[in-house]
Amino acid sequence: MTEPSEILIRLADEFAAVIPEVDATAKHGRWKSGIGPFEEENQIELIFEALEDSPFRDRIETEVTYLDGEQRCDLVVDCDGIRLPVEAKLLRFRYDNGNIDPNSFARIFTPFPERNSSSLLTDTKKLFESGFESKVAYSGCTMSRSTRSTTG
Repeated sequence: MTEPSEILIRLADEFAAVIPEVDATAKHGRWKSGIGPFEEENQIELIFEALEDSPFRDRIETEVTYLDGEQRCDLVVDCDGIRLPVEAKLLRFRYDNGNIDPNSFARIFTPFPERNSSSLLTDTKKLFESGFESKVAYSGCTMSRSTRSTTG
């Protein structure tokens, strides 16, 4: 039987396989090509579109409404009888020019919700309190020259 952790690993592997190509081709009007400047919803949409040849794509729903009807979950993976809600974050620690973003850790790990954005921690709390009856997961992906993806 498939475990939720195996589903999350598969999802992270699928994302990691396409993120470099998406990052190389994503065009943003204001910045150099790359996935980083896009809003989270658009990042996930670009990655999801790049999964078009993956059989795993059919098991993924995006922007699924929480049971309370007020918020949306980034992804829900339906695999081998397990329905796994996932909040996903692209963790970006460097600017376009390669310099370290001094505020990246605060934006990613702050426990305080912002009006127009959320951190990995606030999304995890939101998902935990969502009312989904299954286990829930979060995934944080980052890219560098030597390491392509990590997940939690």
